[in-house]
Amino acid sequence: ANVSGAVEAGPKGGMLKLSGKGAQLDMPLVFREALQFDEMDIAAQWRIKNRRLHLDIDQVNLANAHMQGTVSGSYENLVDGADGLGVADITGRLTRADATAAYLYMPRVAGEKTYEWLKTALVQGKSDDVRIKLKGRLDQFPFVGDRDGVFQVTAKVRDGVLQYVPGWPRIEKVQAFLDFHGARMDIGNAQGTIFDTRIVRAKIAIADLAHHDPVIEVDGETQGATQDQLRFIHESPVEQSLDGMTAQMRAEGNGKLALSLRLPIAHLQDTRLSGNYQFQANRIWLALNAPALDQASGRLEFSEHGIVIPKITAQLLGGPVSISSRTTPDGVVRLGIAGRVSAEGLQKGFPGPFAQRLKGGADWSASVAVRKKAVNLVLVSNLVGLGSDLPYTFGKAASGDCRMAGMV
Repeated sequence: ANVSGAVEAGPKGGMLKLSGKGAQLDMPLVFREALQFDEMDIAAQWRIKNRRLHLDIDQVNLANAHMQGTVSGSYENLVDGADGLGVADITGRLTRADATAAYLYMPRVAGEKTYEWLKTALVQGKSDDVRIKLKGRLDQFPFVGDRDGVFQVTAKVRDGVLQYVPGWPRIEKVQAFLDFHGARMDIGNAQGTIFDTRIVRAKIAIADLAHHDPVIEVDGETQGATQDQLRFIHESPVEQSLDGMTAQMRAEGNGKLALSLRLPIAHLQDTRLSGNYQFQANRIWLALNAPALDQASGRLEFSEHGIVIPKITAQLLGGPVSISSRTTPDGVVRLGIAGRVSAEGLQKGFPGPFAQRLKGGADWSASVAVRKKAVNLVLVSNLVGLGSDLPYTFGKAASGDCRMAGMV
């Protein structure tokens, strides 16, 4: 490094003022990589009394391509190091920071899996307000639970892009509060977008950064177009957990998605998820060429084990319909459907000469079993209330009971 300055030293203490360009801080026991600084200015003084060293760091100015800020504080230890790593009381503030380089400044106490996650998860982001606090006996670092000291780094992040785990849609336009506290990481008060869907509430946490098998906890809520919510499902592992049930669905309208994920970084195949989607007055097509569910309202609940529909109500083929479902232990999604159909609804849904000869309406029910994209449908109705003036065999008085059952 190109360093210039002044140093004064004596048996009871001294001072130093140094200014360097192209400086390098190499602390292999603390950081995985040597830290490079374009500029580093240091002003400090020390004194020695009763074999005890007391260092006052008046100010350290640091700047490189990733950050710019100042650090100040104090450090104490016995001259011969017999007091362990010593005691520090350091505060700092960065007025410029690049989130993509955060992993470089992560101490070794954070596990290798966490380090690799930070390296890829923070795709973009910056902050002009980063606060640093380190206080306590350094041999107790990182002071889990604030025992024997405090270690905390906070940052207000903006314009961020977060790829919280591979294979899931990333979060863009992130505004969030990042907090490293002890051995824990929290990303809170997060807002942003996934595709064109607005995130109204989200938090991401790693409870123990030092653990050999860290788990990412993701809890969030989005609001927006149902079609965008379906896209989130299609482009994430949720699609696989639902066995492709939503692959052909289309929708008009809006809704709210709540999602909770527990993602073990080292073995993502053991991911646990739970969530629900609530919508009101939507128009939904369950499959290609299927008639639309109008004024559809309800709630879908899902997990890594499958999907449950407590109840969806809608209008279908001119009458009300109610839909519910559950997933059996062997992975079969079973739907129960009950409704009423009108002649006018059939004529709109299936235009043609046959439907034009119908009048009135009738109750009907259906059961559907879905497994690995194979569908089994059983449709039942006594057709009471639905009449036709079709020729013999298909002709029927509205009051007549003509039980119909069909299976696909």
